[in-house]
Amino acid sequence: MGDLPPHRLAEISQILALGNRIGRCHESFLVLYNHDTRRHSPLLAVCNSRWCPICAVNRSLDRARRVAAKTAAAAGAGSLTHAVFTIPNCAPGELMAHRKKIVGAFRRLLGGNGGQSKPIPPADKIHGYIWNLEVTLSKKRNTWHPHIHALLDTPYLAQAQITDAWKRAAHTQGVIGKSWLVYLERVTGDDVAAAALEVSKYCAKPIAITHANNEAWAEAIVALRGGHQSDSGGSLALPAVNRRPTGVMTCEGGMSRWLRDNIDTREAAEFLTALLRDSILGRIAAQHYSVLDLMPVVDESPIPKKKGRKK
Repeated sequence: MGDLPPHRLAEISQILALGNRIGRCHESFLVLYNHDTRRHSPLLAVCNSRWCPICAVNRSLDRARRVAAKTAAAAGAGSLTHAVFTIPNCAPGELMAHRKKIVGAFRRLLGGNGGQSKPIPPADKIHGYIWNLEVTLSKKRNTWHPHIHALLDTPYLAQAQITDAWKRAAHTQGVIGKSWLVYLERVTGDDVAAAALEVSKYCAKPIAITHANNEAWAEAIVALRGGHQSDSGGSLALPAVNRRPTGVMTCEGGMSRWLRDNIDTREAAEFLTALLRDSILGRIAAQHYSVLDLMPVVDESPIPKKKGRKK
């Protein structure tokens, strides 16, 4: 590894760090103390990475619910459109540059740059938007296919006109080529849930490369790290999500140590009771903390028994 250039060593370091984070995800709990309610509660340590098979799905479904709620009115009024914007595929090694170009082109189409530029007609008829970047790898051609899924609040878009506007926006970012496509489809009330998932899978599916080799995975992880890969605005702007616990909270450390020091206290009994009543958290905790083997399991808290456990 000493012969690798510095930028490659940095990329490998990023990938190893990511793998370490994902490997430890959903394996430990912290103990929080709420000074307002004077109660202890568990906090599951998660990596919150878009590459994590657990966190990514949770993030995606959470975003999809918020998107569906935000777009329901536009769909009911008949002004919601699902659009897909593509640019020509790129070769391996070019994904990061193309990711920046397609995002820049979409912002230019809508009048980005902090409001310094006007939308390219007919995009000036778009009152609101929610979008996400998706990247796939063509197995047949071995090329990257970046594209943008968007939900648009707009009365009408002509296919030929919006395609021409998209080409002009992409040209401002230095994108050239022959393969262009803008897909448009009206979204009705019955289709809102499916459309919401399409613009929310940047978390669960930032890239579909189940057939890819390690080099492709490495390039995708580095190229898609950081930067905006989803956004919303106008009439469809999604409100910010505050994921911090409410109240004045203090972290009292890991659950194993805290339970060891407080196992005979009332606080610990209330803490474990609340944990075991949560079927999801309880299942996870039972897999990693042997102390929970000593706790009675009731029907309302279906914690799976460990193999080899004596009855």
